[in-house]
Amino acid sequence: MTTQTTGDLPAELVLAPFVKLTGTRRYTEDTPRVYRRLDLWRGAKQGVAATDRITRLLGRFEHPQSTAALVLAAGSHADDLARTLATLVEVGLLVDVSAIRTPRPSLELEITNRCNADCMMCPRQELRPLGDMSEETFDRFLEFAAAIEAPGIILQGIGEPTLHRRLVPWVRRMREALGPEERFPIVAVTNGFRMDVDTVTALRDAGLSLLKWSIHSLRRERFATIFGRDKRDASVANLEAAIRVAPDLVALNFVKMDINQDEVDDFHRWIEERGLSRGRFRQIEVQGRGGTLPIMQLTSRPGATDQAHCLFRKQSLFVAWDGDLLPCSNDVGSRHRYANLTVDDTDTIMSRWRTELLGRPAEFAICDGCDHGSRGNLPTDWHALASGARLEPA
Repeated sequence: MTTQTTGDLPAELVLAPFVKLTGTRRYTEDTPRVYRRLDLWRGAKQGVAATDRITRLLGRFEHPQSTAALVLAAGSHADDLARTLATLVEVGLLVDVSAIRTPRPSLELEITNRCNADCMMCPRQELRPLGDMSEETFDRFLEFAAAIEAPGIILQGIGEPTLHRRLVPWVRRMREALGPEERFPIVAVTNGFRMDVDTVTALRDAGLSLLKWSIHSLRRERFATIFGRDKRDASVANLEAAIRVAPDLVALNFVKMDINQDEVDDFHRWIEERGLSRGRFRQIEVQGRGGTLPIMQLTSRPGATDQAHCLFRKQSLFVAWDGDLLPCSNDVGSRHRYANLTVDDTDTIMSRWRTELLGRPAEFAICDGCDHGSRGNLPTDWHALASGARLEPA
């Protein structure tokens, strides 16, 4: 019976590296908390209710577990356990151990670190030298992305991508070289100051999958305070035009701080009046960018403190405009460079990524001061598994 019951399940399972408990702060029957697996490109996937039984079961998978052994030990409850395991695999909370021994990171690409804004939550005073990615470095990046079969890319970092004259041609080249959208999503983040309707249309036609529009206030004076520029009218006009010509392309990013937290309902009404769903509006708690911002001046919320389970180090690889490989975009001063695209070959880069970023807990100075909220609430041994170590079941 065990062989038949577990036939469609991987032989060995472990807790996914980025599991998040989401929902209301206070549990009620009407608003239960759920476990979800975070997805860099499409938001949270379908989750499961965070019952005591599910919590205990997920806790068993902090170390790899044999599916057959678990089901066999369940006795008369074997079929029920197998169905539960299948559900947890389906929503991505449990993953096949063999699949994560050679992980493929998503890519974050900074084509420029120049910006036409001076946001209050961006540590530009700590910034590495300004510059734009060269054609030669981009050629090497494209070769690298194809070689590792990256599952997707997001154009972001510390700069505004529309300031790079090659933005549209490079999106087109990525789409042509790396495959269709369902296999390789391409996402870009913008403040919208220069994102006019012609640029939006060109990016859509070039193969962009999603355009994340950073807009943190609808009120002119507050907008100018947050962005350091009086560009509210230009950004909103461009956003409205983008929604008209490419509604499926556009989503809104809203960094929530004490200064603007009273505008959430205003944004909900604003996007619904323009035909977008609330799912296209993403609230992001402000964070201290690796300790480079005076976070308590921006928000009164308590910050996260557990650096060992950082989401981004485990699932993405950040490439700066000059080809430097950095732990994440919060390393705004390039303090922890571990490779360079134009100097190191692909095997060397991936070996260092697995060793330096996955093979050990956080040991970077920027991690000591990081309060980013996108960390899993259940610990895992993902970094050891991904770097090739063999773990004994608990």
